[in-house]
Amino acid sequence: MDSKKNFELEEKLQELEREINGSSPSKVKPESPASLSPISDRLIERFKALPKGGQIAVVIASAIAGLTLIKIVVELISLSIGLGFMALLLYLGYKFFLASNTSNNNQG
Repeated sequence: MDSKKNFELEEKLQELEREINGSSPSKVKPESPASLSPISDRLIERFKALPKGGQIAVVIASAIAGLTLIKIVVELISLSIGLGFMALLLYLGYKFFLASNTSNNNQG
């Protein structure tokens, strides 16, 4: 029983030492892709700490959110293509119908 407590205390001590060494003020750097690694490591650790049901729920929610974002991007691209096509049609209609009518009126 005491050895188990000692082992747990030893683990906590090592964890605190890692936190202290990892967050020293002399090593403060601006945000960069390399500094995102500890964040992702923490997220992965939290994910692994979840029960199986929680992990499944997180995966499903993430998949739904990802697919929704992809759907929104595709719809925005589709909308921009449609608006561009409509603008082209309006421009061509103006050139052929209105511009030709004004030049015919000037001649007559």
